Amino acid sequence: MRSSASVSGVRGAGFVPEERGEGEKFEVRAFDSLLDSVRSYVVNLNRHYAYEDYRG
Repeated sequence: MRSSASVSGVRGAGFVPEERGEGEKFEVRAFDSLLDSVRSYVVNLNRHYAYEDYRG
């Protein structure tokens, strides 16, 4: 069973929500499990430049 366990900023990896506003670019990604969602989130925190200041 798949659930929408997390929102991801990865383009092309999810689906476009019906309520997404015009000009918005985010997508929602579904994961097979909560653990898969958390793993993806941790990878995002460790790799994305926007979180560089939080990494020591």
